[in-house]
Amino acid sequence: MGVQPDQQLVKIVHDELVKLMGGEVSVLQFAKTGPTVILLAGLQGVGKTTVCAKLACYLKKQGKSCMLNCWRSIPTCSHRSTCHFK
Repeated sequence: MGVQPDQQLVKIVHDELVKLMGGEVSVLQFAKTGPTVILLAGLQGVGKTTVCAKLACYLKKQGKSCMLNCWRSIPTCSHRSTCHFK
């Protein structure tokens, strides 16, 4: 049995995202002035909020001040919330 079309599509998208994002692990580069903005985007239920909270806790332990700003866009409504970690 060969590869299913849906599995092939997932592989193609994954490979293109790896190429687009560099495919390398790198250290976070912080802005010299003003805030450093980190954008996380993904499909519903993939763990974006969990990653954001874990990243904020990690950065807080390193002495950074963090603000988490969530924006959810759904065809029938939109939701926005902001949390400060000090």
